[in-house]
Amino acid sequence: MDYTSYFRTSLIDAERYGTRYQDISHGAVQLSIEDIRCGVLPSGVVQRLFDGREEKELEVLINPLLLCNNAEVYIAPLWIPAILHSSGYLSPHERDIPWMTTYYLAPSRTGDPSIGYVEDYEEFYQGRKLTFPTWDDYWTFASSLFKYVSGQSLETFQHEDFETVEHSSISIRKEGLGNKGDLISVLDDMSRKGEGELPEIYRQMITYQDDSPISLPWDDLFLDSHPRHLGHFPGNDALSTSQRQALYYIFEEYEGGVLAINGPPGTGKSMMLNCIASSLYVESALLEQKNPQVLTATAHDRFTSLDIAQDFECADSSLIEKRWIHSLDHYALYLGNEEREDSSLKGVNFLNHFKETISNPDIRAKSREEFLQNTNAYFIHHCSSLNEAVEVIHNELWHTVSEIKEAVDILQQGNEEEVLRWLSSHNIDDINEKVRSVMAKTIDLKLRKRAFCLSVKYWEARWIMDQDEEDILSFGPSLMKLFSILVVSAFDLPKFFTKENKEPSYESIDLLMIDESGQMLPEMAAGIVPFAKKIVAVGDIHQATPIRNITRTFDLANLLNQGWNKELTEDMDLLASGGSALRVFQRLSSFQVHPDVKGMFLTEHRRSVPEVINFCDELVYQDWLIPVRESYQNYPFHHMGFIDVDGEVTKHHTGLSNTDEAQHIVEWILENQQELQSFYEEEDLSVLVAIVTPFTEQMHEIKKILKKKGLKNITVGTIHMMQGSSSPVVLFSSVYRRGSFEELNFDEDKTLLNVAVSRAKDSFIVFGESDLFNEEGDKPSNVLKRHTTD
Repeated sequence: MDYTSYFRTSLIDAERYGTRYQDISHGAVQLSIEDIRCGVLPSGVVQRLFDGREEKELEVLINPLLLCNNAEVYIAPLWIPAILHSSGYLSPHERDIPWMTTYYLAPSRTGDPSIGYVEDYEEFYQGRKLTFPTWDDYWTFASSLFKYVSGQSLETFQHEDFETVEHSSISIRKEGLGNKGDLISVLDDMSRKGEGELPEIYRQMITYQDDSPISLPWDDLFLDSHPRHLGHFPGNDALSTSQRQALYYIFEEYEGGVLAINGPPGTGKSMMLNCIASSLYVESALLEQKNPQVLTATAHDRFTSLDIAQDFECADSSLIEKRWIHSLDHYALYLGNEEREDSSLKGVNFLNHFKETISNPDIRAKSREEFLQNTNAYFIHHCSSLNEAVEVIHNELWHTVSEIKEAVDILQQGNEEEVLRWLSSHNIDDINEKVRSVMAKTIDLKLRKRAFCLSVKYWEARWIMDQDEEDILSFGPSLMKLFSILVVSAFDLPKFFTKENKEPSYESIDLLMIDESGQMLPEMAAGIVPFAKKIVAVGDIHQATPIRNITRTFDLANLLNQGWNKELTEDMDLLASGGSALRVFQRLSSFQVHPDVKGMFLTEHRRSVPEVINFCDELVYQDWLIPVRESYQNYPFHHMGFIDVDGEVTKHHTGLSNTDEAQHIVEWILENQQELQSFYEEEDLSVLVAIVTPFTEQMHEIKKILKKKGLKNITVGTIHMMQGSSSPVVLFSSVYRRGSFEELNFDEDKTLLNVAVSRAKDSFIVFGESDLFNEEGDKPSNVLKRHTTD
């Protein structure tokens, strides 16, 4: 099968099926739905569209129904690709069929109101004939699709959250690539190469290798230390046992290797990225390489990528931890431009802002002067030149790394007396846990952290010295001297690793780290994999899946067109409609710890109290999670609570709401406001409480009541929207009432309640009808009831 062509087609289709009306509205022409139904357009409409063109036919997109939302933005739920003839007649498109945009189908990831369900949309196409001899056949298919999904006809459609626009719309079809253009260009380039010319990891990906991994035993005290584990990021805790094991095998991977890190929520996935970058930064300095290795972190969207960058903020509690380059306060460089109106991006070094700052000769001169001052102050040594400073710093780094190696030898081979003697020499005498565990943590927090800080100073000095030798503002390897890692969204990665002559720099990234890879589509991963020599993919298959614009039916058609001859299965990791980058990289991983999941597995959970995370552990993680935090003493709320609420359920077009329950939740916040603020010593309620619910309609209902009560900025979202967020207290609005519905939607997929509950750090409180949640059984709601206290 031609996977490259399949990935390319999937990216293009995802862009097409994700088209929003505002993207094409500027060229749209109004017409009536009756004109569309009969298949013959008024001459005035035809003239406006052809506009003097000599062609006899035009590809067009028809939107028979336009809706206006509360923000007065037009949306188009149904899209009909067609051929318009210069005579005014319409005919079916030869290669395409009508579709609906998934933005407005439930479950929603955006919070937009829904007009139907994705499940019904998928179901409609199954078993139907997809050839249309006449326009009447084509129109009947399109209108039937809309009615099947929405439950209403195009002509009579009504929705409480939308106003129906009186006219329909037609526009000339233009195939835009949107933000996927650079990824598609990479795949075009891959398609022109023979198998022997392909970058190694990309070749592995498309040849669908599924080799048996090396099975690793789980060790509750993993003490092996890889020789390349040299650095630790300031401000982080010491590595846990499973993190230490994962880091060991990351460094064991050969060039061209891939390793998946399976990290349930709160197990320190971000900290892993910090430690990898820190160690390789130290290694490059120790070896006095011309430039550090090129490490890059990426994710499926800009929001998640910026989160990565913010995790590399500089700790400045001591002189050695501060940056000695004037105006720098970060260890990561974000490859993209700052959106200055976004106040949440404080602490991120954007490429454009960095260039503006460092291009100032006064700042560069000040950096040189301050660097020598700081060197002399910290090392109590008079350095009159940067060359002297580099020598002093490198000598100190060499001695520190030697200390690390000596300590590791004692840790792994010394007896207990030697370990205690080493700890005492580092002023650690009060020991309440296994002595070797304490020593391993001390090596991280003292020696490896010092090694990283010294390597930062080494590379800062080397960068200042480069000012006389090369263009320090050009984007290239020299930038890595100032930043231990580059961060970029997947959509932008290709353009930043393309040379001035437009030639992509394949395999120029020494290590590519992909965060939240469970939310990245396989076809997106295919566009960035060629740039990497090694890949570490971090994620959790039990959290939110990628946002998809391609249905199973369209995906199957693409597969068959590319020569697919195998059975289509739900767990096929390369599918645009069902796979994810994490599943691809799990398959390619050389090692396996968990019996059911390839790759490494992080087990120590730091975010939530045991009562909260124990629910998630029983529900999906099979008792593999180890809570690190202790429960609060005298905590004012239940860690896992249930509040019985009466209330009438209102059924909306695709969801439910419960006004009484929404009011009860807001009243609970008001009644407990002072206790929350007092316990956490924080006045801002928005950082203490978040509300999650299965339904968009209930989300809007809760927001409306919060606004009336003057409660501002409290996070309210659906389960699908809350991935990646957390809060000390999470209130869950279940909405349902007994006898009204056969199945709770959060019982259909375990990941839903796993995501919802794992957002809570200290307390998760369910609001709903107690009798609806039965303790007997193995459904998610049964497990939840067993873990909550009334």
